[in-house]
Amino acid sequence: MWNEASRNFVSGATEPPLSEEEVLIDSRFKSIVSDSPIDSSWDFLSKRQEIKDSDLFRLLRKMPKGALLHTHGIATGSFTELANVIQGDSRIHIYVGDPQENICPNEFRYLTETTKDWKQAASIPMEELLKILIVQPTVEPEERWKAMQNIWQRCRCFSDCIPIWQGRNSFFWTMLTDLHEAGISYVDIKQLIPWDGFFFPGREEYVDIDYFMNVFIDTVSEFKSCHPSFVGAKIVWASLKIFDCSHILRDLETVSRLCAKYPGHIAGYDLVGEEDKTFPIHKYFKELKEFQQKGLKLHLHAGETLNPCYEQLLDALALNCERIGHAYGLPRYPDLMTVTRSKKVVIECCPISNQVLGYVKDFRNHPGRIMINSGLHLSLSPDDGGMFGSQDPSFDFTVVAKAWDVSLSRLKAIARGSFVCLESDQRQKAEMIFDEKWKTFISENF
Repeated sequence: MWNEASRNFVSGATEPPLSEEEVLIDSRFKSIVSDSPIDSSWDFLSKRQEIKDSDLFRLLRKMPKGALLHTHGIATGSFTELANVIQGDSRIHIYVGDPQENICPNEFRYLTETTKDWKQAASIPMEELLKILIVQPTVEPEERWKAMQNIWQRCRCFSDCIPIWQGRNSFFWTMLTDLHEAGISYVDIKQLIPWDGFFFPGREEYVDIDYFMNVFIDTVSEFKSCHPSFVGAKIVWASLKIFDCSHILRDLETVSRLCAKYPGHIAGYDLVGEEDKTFPIHKYFKELKEFQQKGLKLHLHAGETLNPCYEQLLDALALNCERIGHAYGLPRYPDLMTVTRSKKVVIECCPISNQVLGYVKDFRNHPGRIMINSGLHLSLSPDDGGMFGSQDPSFDFTVVAKAWDVSLSRLKAIARGSFVCLESDQRQKAEMIFDEKWKTFISENF
């Protein structure tokens, strides 16, 4: 079993010694992991169903998992459910015409009329819809980033559509329900600041970002009232790293204003995009630093690359980011690992996403294993999970349990430690709920 020193991984603090019961449970869990037929070299997209059918997944599906800190917009939810939404709305059309510069192949839009180029998406068989909405295992790893970006382009109308987010019958409600059933009690959702605003299908005018905030807050509040063990959800507003500094400055001003107007509902700000093909963080360093010093929390993507380059990670640390998305390349730089640990920066680790997008083939070689054993504070998240069929966080916990040789007590610490992002009163409530759920999980399964 792990000794006390090797459990020194959550915020640099030594975990208390395990009780005899915990040692026994860890031993039983180790046997379950050892007996699991899951192969850590499996390509997730090809072996998703085999993982889902495993006893290890079924067990960890029941485990409370704390907070989900790194997800993207509608891709937080099941795209099988999104396909149901598409098939149930006659206003949603799909582009079937010749290639055009401003229209993505198979792009979805809300339209009032069918034309030769746009037909009702409900006419597309479910099997074909899912091939359009989810990255397929036949796509080579080096092409999967592009495939994911194509899906985002096809689905952009859903991201900015108010009914997708509003009330009990919304896709957002289903998203929260699925996460709650999977053991999540809090979620941060990274949402791109829209260019034109948000819209209602059939209406020509757009509504502003404040309208969306009120819809988001009201829906989360109603969900919490129906599910008392769900602590909450917040937005992390994000911008693509393809714009000039003046655009990012406007976005930062918008987010700063929203933070002041809607305190307690915005977790921070992020810059997103494929790291090797978008502008680096330092292009926007001056603007980011100005608003970070004003109190805006930064949760930037950095180090999601195979390139031996540390500048983006260095910039993220210099900007005093409280959380860093992925940080896949961090273990290459021991000095930066030391700084990350001393600053108690939380790493938003997304193992399955990293494999799907071609950064690692075998989960045993994922750098998260090095980071967690070096005392860094990691959380586990599915990233753009809806587009990979991995939106259930149980998948990431399952592949980590099998590949990283971690005990159940360590998985518990990862899950419970994710609440560090919450304010003290909310965190205390979340930890209390988690502890009760953990007792139930242990008593029913061990």
